[in-house]
Amino acid sequence: MDMTRHQFTLFLTENNTVIEGIRAKYNPEQYKLISAHVTLCREDEIVPLRLVIDNVSSLHLL
Repeated sequence: MDMTRHQFTLFLTENNTVIEGIRAKYNPEQYKLISAHVTLCREDEIVPLRLVIDNVSSLHLL
């Protein structure tokens, strides 16, 4: 059985010291597993993948 999860995740990389401190204090287990992030799409939301890519591209963020 394939247990791989596919998600789009945005990781916080700048100025995250305060957030990581809160996470370490109040949710230490999750803090140990993964850095501060926002899950943008879960596995049931990214099919069809082409549609998600097109939608993100239409935002013109880059």
